[in-house]
Amino acid sequence: MAPGLRLRLSAMMFLEFFIWGSWYGVLAKHLETPPPGGLGFADWQVGNVYSLFPLASIFMPLLAGQITDRWIPTQAYLGLAHMIGAAGLFMAASAEAYEPNHLGILIWAVAYAPTISLTNSLAFSHIRNAERDFGSIRVLGTIGWILAGWTLAGWRKSEFAIGGNDCLYLAAAASLAMGLFSFLLPSTPPARAGVSPWAFLKALSLLKQPRIAVFLLVSVVVAMEMPFYFMYTDQFLQSLGESSENTPLILTLAQVAEIATMLALPWFLSRLGPRKTLFLGALAWPVRYLVFALGKPYPLVVASLTLHGVCFVFFFVVAFIFIDSVAPKDIKGSAQGLLTLVLYGFGLYFGSQFAAWIKARYTTDGVVNWTSIWLVPSVLTVLCAVVLFATFPRGSMQEVTAAPQSDRERELEPARESELDQRR
Repeated sequence: MAPGLRLRLSAMMFLEFFIWGSWYGVLAKHLETPPPGGLGFADWQVGNVYSLFPLASIFMPLLAGQITDRWIPTQAYLGLAHMIGAAGLFMAASAEAYEPNHLGILIWAVAYAPTISLTNSLAFSHIRNAERDFGSIRVLGTIGWILAGWTLAGWRKSEFAIGGNDCLYLAAAASLAMGLFSFLLPSTPPARAGVSPWAFLKALSLLKQPRIAVFLLVSVVVAMEMPFYFMYTDQFLQSLGESSENTPLILTLAQVAEIATMLALPWFLSRLGPRKTLFLGALAWPVRYLVFALGKPYPLVVASLTLHGVCFVFFFVVAFIFIDSVAPKDIKGSAQGLLTLVLYGFGLYFGSQFAAWIKARYTTDGVVNWTSIWLVPSVLTVLCAVVLFATFPRGSMQEVTAAPQSDRERELEPARESELDQRR
């Protein structure tokens, strides 16, 4: 891969996840804290705010995939979406009540939700070997998330600290930068020739394959357990005595470990295949939550944050590679949108509501029973790991994805290689 191309794709991933990482793990505390230090939202209001991104992910990725598969270059869509998202984040950051904060996050969510699948789709369009090269590019997204946390922690310790809404201002600035940078990304025009006019419907037809349908169903449940981590780990660490200034930095240990896992992903996929790699990814979730449920010793709780690398990379990243491999050429954007809908749409939406309900259920007179809260996602993710291991096909990524590939798709591969060379 040309160094210039790798640099642009890596910078794209860096900014994409810097935006989300700026606020996702720390905003809930600010929303719950009574004024003047916070906004004083109830648990259900916090759940609603955190549900906006996954709610937008239910319908926006497939719509955006259809648009970029048919009419608008992917890089242009990314640029416009992120600039709109920046406006929404600025609005949410300056809000002092539930309604304007809710509306600002909604605007950002509608704009940002499809960009995760579209950055994946754009990268896959310019990479010859996704199993070998995608991880080393996507790892810059993890670095972006880490530096967002470090930047926020440094800001809060400086004389320029402004309060809990700082995370939204930081995300807004990054979103504006990403919007402008997107127009410098490699040209990725719509694949009009041979593309179905209803690409998103064709993407939904992937569900006719039982192994894909079961895999996506398991993915929904696994994704439902992620809001527990991002909504409440910050508060959980503070309940164990950690300061709010330090938690953004401590939480980035998860992403530091994610870097090593991302770089090791090609080795694991080649040695273990997608089935065992996905199983390890699903199993890492309950292990971490069980440590949280134990709650001590504190160094072990902090160390367990590093399991997030296995949780996210071995499950979520491998899932995107798998879907890209089984999707026909003319619907790859829409297929990525379908997976985004499943993981970040249905999974995070129901998970945000579920996590807020569980927290309210196990909170009495302001005292939170963290052990009971963490045991709930532990049990569910163990069940998911077992189902996944029993149903996912054996073999390498090539063997797993060869069956649904038609003769016509194999004939198109030389044309795809030629197209990649022309774009470079």
